[in-house]
Amino acid sequence: MKTIELIGANGAGKTTLYKALLREDRRLLGREEALYQCVRYWVAKDQAFPKRVLANWSLSIARTAPWAKAFIRTVARRHAAKQFHSNVDLHARLIGIALKMATENEKHAIARLNALGRFRDVLDECVLFETTPVRKWVLKDESLFHMVYGLSSIEHHSAEMIRAYTWQVQEPAAVIHVTTDADNHVENVLSRARSGHVMPGHRNIIRDKEAIRHDLSKRREMDQIVLDGLLSRGIPCVRYQSRVDDPSVIASKLEALLK
Repeated sequence: MKTIELIGANGAGKTTLYKALLREDRRLLGREEALYQCVRYWVAKDQAFPKRVLANWSLSIARTAPWAKAFIRTVARRHAAKQFHSNVDLHARLIGIALKMATENEKHAIARLNALGRFRDVLDECVLFETTPVRKWVLKDESLFHMVYGLSSIEHHSAEMIRAYTWQVQEPAAVIHVTTDADNHVENVLSRARSGHVMPGHRNIIRDKEAIRHDLSKRREMDQIVLDGLLSRGIPCVRYQSRVDDPSVIASKLEALLK
């Protein structure tokens, strides 16, 4: 599978664009659908014919059930673990940098542990997508690049460490860089908070607009470091400014890539 990854600071508008692009172009698979396709492939490959038929039937039933996503993720994680152990050397340096970033920041121990757990989950997904030989395009709204915000310090981040991390992530086919101006960024975060979705790093400052503005400016600095690293690697990058650009324009820019 080949991936197109959305990057950008928290609250820039990635999720909104992600949903719009999946509606716009049916050739793009979302993360959940991509996991389902991976599981189907590995079940078919690993099982004898009778078990394969039964397993694929079970997966089809599970897909329509309320617990389908959790079930498919569990099966996907098991297959990802097999692929991960056979490719662990490929990601050894990335893992080492992630551990260093998480242990050297000032966040609470639980926050650092949660960040490392989420990093492992996303890395498992990446390994699964990389090693599943299915001709599909996956649009990812949460990539390894995005893990920088959870692993690193926001206020005292190391540009050198972020650059080193960015260089170790497996190269996607393309990235879409989502940005927004400072005022819209603050409003996006506050709007999400009003609907009950508060970022972990904002729980203690969500009522302090200036503190949020400062935090988001730091995240945009980190975002620019990641972007510079991707551009220096020659990875194709499409820019999208939320609340300004039309998602259909981005879809048309991806047209040549998807052929």
